[in-house]
Amino acid sequence: MFRFIELDHLSEIDGWSTETLLVLLQPIVISFLGTLVFGALGALALRKQIQRIGSEGAESVSVEWNLVFLAMWSSLVRYGFERDSLALVIQCTLRAPFYVVIVRQLYRYHGDFSRRQWGLAGLMVLATALSFIRPTLIATILLWVSIFFAAHQPWEIWRTRSTKGVELRVLLVYLMSALFWMFYGFGLKDYYIVSWAIGYAIVYVTGITVHRIYHIKTT
Repeated sequence: MFRFIELDHLSEIDGWSTETLLVLLQPIVISFLGTLVFGALGALALRKQIQRIGSEGAESVSVEWNLVFLAMWSSLVRYGFERDSLALVIQCTLRAPFYVVIVRQLYRYHGDFSRRQWGLAGLMVLATALSFIRPTLIATILLWVSIFFAAHQPWEIWRTRSTKGVELRVLLVYLMSALFWMFYGFGLKDYYIVSWAIGYAIVYVTGITVHRIYHIKTT
């Protein structure tokens, strides 16, 4: 899914020559740059999410989504090392700490988690631990499972009829990332990438739509 690029290979190319453009258009370079860019944008959006919860509370923020994404990004760090993917390691290292803070904020806001949420948290801790033994298997499982739990965020907005605490930037950045990987997958004719990217894109489009509907109704 991701590959590590030896940046030393670029140092021999002087200026924006045709050779430089050919190198930059290679799938390995596109995936490397895309992973870094969206990793950084995602981290900035998550920082805004933390600030929004601090100012508005977390009435409509999905506990389940954040628990699963904390586990996914944490597990993908190990997967990144397994696949020698520097960009993936950097992306996940940028994002995972923000989810630790968000989960802590959610716990403090609600006073406690429900029994179901504690059960999910336990499963995610187990999955993260198992990622050190079977990184590829756990990363693959969490990649797909996370689509289902990402859908819990738009459902939570609909259930509460509110967007309090939900940072729209997170949904927008994650949608842009999903679209990037979808087009990347189509370019390579890698329909495995395309399939999960479409799944995430549908969820985030739904989340953005519901967010705008109930944001307007509550303002």
